[in-house]
Amino acid sequence: MAQLPDARRVVGKEGIRQAVQNSGTFAEARLAQAVQQGKPPPEGDTKLNLIRLITTLQAALKALPKTTEPARYSPQLSTQTSPPLRHHSPVAQPRVPPTIVQLLQENSNIVRLLQELIVQSEGALARIQVSQLSSLATQEGPTQVWIAEVPLRFGQQTDLIQFRIEHHRAGGGKGDEYWSITFAFELKELGPVCARVVFFQDELSATLRAERESTAKKFKERLEELRKRIEKRGLTVKAVDCHTGIPDSEPATTKTSLISEKA
Repeated sequence: MAQLPDARRVVGKEGIRQAVQNSGTFAEARLAQAVQQGKPPPEGDTKLNLIRLITTLQAALKALPKTTEPARYSPQLSTQTSPPLRHHSPVAQPRVPPTIVQLLQENSNIVRLLQELIVQSEGALARIQVSQLSSLATQEGPTQVWIAEVPLRFGQQTDLIQFRIEHHRAGGGKGDEYWSITFAFELKELGPVCARVVFFQDELSATLRAERESTAKKFKERLEELRKRIEKRGLTVKAVDCHTGIPDSEPATTKTSLISEKA
């Protein structure tokens, strides 16, 4: 938990880049690179840390005396928000307190605590694996998609930001190439927010959406400042705007199902 990026410190391009890199989506690629360079596995990668945690918890559970009272276990994982998928736009999800704290307050026995931690850790690992499957290259077109769900630590709670990064290059021509980044998050102070940034033919366009009208108003008041900051970086701004309201389900540019529902 301590190795998750602190929500209050992920500021600027370097902090965001590092948080996305450590999301777990690129775990195997980073591990292979470390092996080639003769370096130890990266410690900040969320997927690798979850695997380490699950291994430790399973060993601890196995080592308990057989006389330990068995737990009456029932999963308490939230299923309100589905994991990020290739054919869906990112979804804003609220900050959630850890259910393990509740179990500690209830003085639950050690077996139940370990079981709950294992199930939650395995659930988090499965979400990362879905993101990795969604990021696999396909033969359906020239668009490469990367899906990442970035956890940010906020005290004992966790914020999750979903990212969708697309790179399209049809026929190898530069005129057809574009990059786009779509992301979504929900903070108590702002409510659900999503944004899409597109870089095409040396021009940048950005669209912000906020569920709350008060948040959209705050964003609109700062759009000109945002435009100037982007232009200061040497980029040409085609359009920057903000809208109130977030559609329930926005179709993504690339539509590819992970599995066949008829299989």
